[in-house]
Amino acid sequence: MKWTVALLLAVDAQEAEKHCSDLPRFVRWMDEFMVTCQTGPDMQWFDSCAWVTCACLQRSLLVPVPNDEIQPCLTQGMATDPPLIKLSHETFLYAMMRTCWARTDDLAQPCGRCDMYRDERAECVQTVQQAPVTTPPTLAPRVVASAALAGALLVFLRA
Repeated sequence: MKWTVALLLAVDAQEAEKHCSDLPRFVRWMDEFMVTCQTGPDMQWFDSCAWVTCACLQRSLLVPVPNDEIQPCLTQGMATDPPLIKLSHETFLYAMMRTCWARTDDLAQPCGRCDMYRDERAECVQTVQQAPVTTPPTLAPRVVASAALAGALLVFLRA
């Protein structure tokens, strides 16, 4: 997951020469990715980073082109007339990869909260120390008022 997220911003001279193998599917994925991350209809991406969630990050893994084609797809999508990759897409990506990078990176860590396979990875298994067994304290028996009263009555009756 971390690779896909990091590659969204990777600009490399070699990538500039590559072509997007499936621009229509990439644009559809970009729309779905952005909608998955939205928390409201009039999304303000820079107000907070709470919208960066596991579902949002996991959606990034469904990119329909190889990772080395992400940048060319973005570039080619912006170059079409009218642009298929719009300013709203760019704003979303900028917010995720710059403004909210700390949260994005934290959630995308291997064995982290958003790692769908952390329970299956050997490197993610943590040894859990057993808590020491404690013996509950022994408490004195509670004195019941009616028992004390019954005892007092017996004393008076004998007398």
